[in-house]
Amino acid sequence: MICCIVIKEGDYILLNISILISFLILSFYDILIKEIPVIPVIMLAVLVCFDRIVFGGLRIDSIILDTFPVFVMLIFSLFLPKQSIGAGDIYLFAVIGVAYGFCDLITVIFSSSVIFIVVIFLLKPFIPFNKKTTVGFVPFISISTASLICF
Repeated sequence: MICCIVIKEGDYILLNISILISFLILSFYDILIKEIPVIPVIMLAVLVCFDRIVFGGLRIDSIILDTFPVFVMLIFSLFLPKQSIGAGDIYLFAVIGVAYGFCDLITVIFSSSVIFIVVIFLLKPFIPFNKKTTVGFVPFISISTASLICF
């Protein structure tokens, strides 16, 4: 029996696999330590930018457009309470924006938020949540990115 992941036609398989593996590792790190290390995210961003420059014709104006929602989230995170979305999550959204573009970034932001709400709603009877409870958001970003890549 052969197992495989169906990748959208036209996408770069090695880039997608490296993003999925990186997001999986960062998800476990976020669940266990509740913090995202910056160095692997920077390395992933360099890999994505290198891939887009060499194979995709990356331009500065496309970077600004593709990561515009990330800048909006960064500005809002400065004014929101400390327990809201973290800087590591915003960095990951920036990597997704550069790798997949504006529309796919909006899709990942929306779907990861919906998955987060559904999971928290389903876990509410089993785990007591209060204002001091923190939940890592990277696993939800990873799930929505994987669904974007595979479907």
